[in-house]
Amino acid sequence: MIRPLPKPHPFLHPKPERLPKRGCMTIALGMLCHGGAILATDGRSTFQDGSAARGRKLCVVNAKNISFAFATAADDLDAAETLVRKTAAALGKTATGIKEWTDVEEVIAREMAEWASAYGQHSFPITRLIAGITIPSQGVRLYLCEPPTTVVHKEEGYIAVGSGAMVTDPLFAALFTPLSPTCGAQYVCREIAYLMYRAKKDNIYCGGPTDAVYLNSVDASATWINPCDFHNAEAASFQLDLILQHTATAALTDPGQFLEHNADSVKGVILQCEKLRETIFHTISGEIIGRK
Repeated sequence: MIRPLPKPHPFLHPKPERLPKRGCMTIALGMLCHGGAILATDGRSTFQDGSAARGRKLCVVNAKNISFAFATAADDLDAAETLVRKTAAALGKTATGIKEWTDVEEVIAREMAEWASAYGQHSFPITRLIAGITIPSQGVRLYLCEPPTTVVHKEEGYIAVGSGAMVTDPLFAALFTPLSPTCGAQYVCREIAYLMYRAKKDNIYCGGPTDAVYLNSVDASATWINPCDFHNAEAASFQLDLILQHTATAALTDPGQFLEHNADSVKGVILQCEKLRETIFHTISGEIIGRK
């Protein structure tokens, strides 16, 4: 008796796996400058499985009576983006009613508390925001924001959040403190470019292109900065390391005939490191920032 051939087993399609959540507690910076402020983030979004992709962590909004930007460092970028979008929408809707800085602070705190409460008994993702806000006739402010209700005005003019802050905080304290309120936007952009360069060099989680925005307190506007300018400035930032190394050697040398020679050599190194000062930062429309 001839038996029929067995029926083939149906092909089993592998169950699709969800892409792991993006964890991007990398680096975000905010610094005041003369006539405004600069906010910047790195462009790397790191997944929980170790892979990485391009991720923008900067939100910029120009409303009728207020302009602002949020820079994000968070364990879950999607959750943080939800929080930023809700907060930005709330600020935009209430812009005409904003008269004092406390009005801004209350809106941000309320939206963060509502976002955090949606998680119920579950802990919400670690999320830290830098808010740069400019209001006509009120100037510009930087805030450190952390759910559920922390909104802190940073009068010293410097904020860094994310794992890269472990690199940038001591560098800023050693090299750029105190931050002068007369420092122009171009100078501050070069400082941020150097800090970004070091964060990406010294912290494994930081990387990708730098996204940055210029908050102009003169006309209360927020404008994207050309990312190519930051790329060029970061590429030349190694020259500041060379200057610092030569300066340390000259300053710590034994007293004697080589001291003046080493001191003169520092001057030569500074003059030779021209690329460190060559980059001019522009808006994406080509205007030089800080020149109005």
